[in-house]
Amino acid sequence: KHNLLGNALDNGFDNQWDDGISIGNLWDDFNPHTHSQYEILGDAGSVDRYPQTDTEYPTEIPSTSSPTTPTPTESPQQQWIVIIAVIGVVGVCLVILVIRLKR
Repeated sequence: KHNLLGNALDNGFDNQWDDGISIGNLWDDFNPHTHSQYEILGDAGSVDRYPQTDTEYPTEIPSTSSPTTPTPTESPQQQWIVIIAVIGVVGVCLVILVIRLKR
């Protein structure tokens, strides 16, 4: 329903530039304060009766690709915490092993 790719040129015939009710295309050079419809360049003399401005809709084309989940990365502090925790667990296991072997 919305042309988010830019302006157009119409040299053809029988082209429709709006839905006939209330929704037209996005025109980056349309000024709603000075015009009520958008005249489309070309020999066809076409008009968009319900033009939209770039302030009414986002200017970026929505992506059709599936969203990607960012891969979490650990900071150097997180890595040191993991290393210290592993050393601590190994140390406790060694102490328990030595105590059991002495009995």
